[in-house]
Amino acid sequence: MRAIVNGHTYVLPSVAGSQDQTLRFIHKVPIAEGSKELRTIEDGTTTENVIACLLDRLRYLNRVNPCRDNSIAITKLEDALFRMERRTKDRTERGVEGTASL
Repeated sequence: MRAIVNGHTYVLPSVAGSQDQTLRFIHKVPIAEGSKELRTIEDGTTTENVIACLLDRLRYLNRVNPCRDNSIAITKLEDALFRMERRTKDRTERGVEGTASL
């Protein structure tokens, strides 16, 4: 894994050495200096979407070849997804989702 834009764009190596894969997260910046309101400068996915994808992959692998380590990783990813969704819900309820406010 190599970061192209820290926190936003990554290059992931392919296992067989073929074409690398690019993973892009949504990239937002303040609309003006000092502003907490953000604007999107590059569209991309979210952390929640990537975790959900990893969960689907591990659940598939665990059905094909059950493994304790897969099961533990699934549980940890389920917890991570729960916490990210809870964070978004909290930010939405406080009216700060989509801003640079804490």
